[in-house]
Amino acid sequence: LDTGGTTLALYFSTSGGNAPFNSVTFDPTAGQWYHVAVVRDAAVVRFYVDGVQLGNTANNFGFFSSTRVVEIGSYNSGVSPFDGWIDGVRVVAGVALYRGTTAFTPPNYPPGEPIF
Repeated sequence: LDTGGTTLALYFSTSGGNAPFNSVTFDPTAGQWYHVAVVRDAAVVRFYVDGVQLGNTANNFGFFSSTRVVEIGSYNSGVSPFDGWIDGVRVVAGVALYRGTTAFTPPNYPPGEPIF
């Protein structure tokens, strides 16, 4: 979520330099928890909030192989930090967990509770 609080974005690097990004408009309510999923399936990035797809953008870029850490909630060593709480992050390689425009039921774990 950008610092203005209305854009949900995925930033990544294709060459180790500036990061192209994909984004959709999202206007969250303060104090409300959301299940957010960002999925790259072939050449499309899909953004879901609470199981409903907000939008998708084309993305046929290759990811840059790097030794840098993955940043969740900011990019480029802390630029545009997320102002809120993040809980239960999962990164999956190789298989898109949510595909297409069909809505899904997100997991129902209370924030801060162990999920396993």
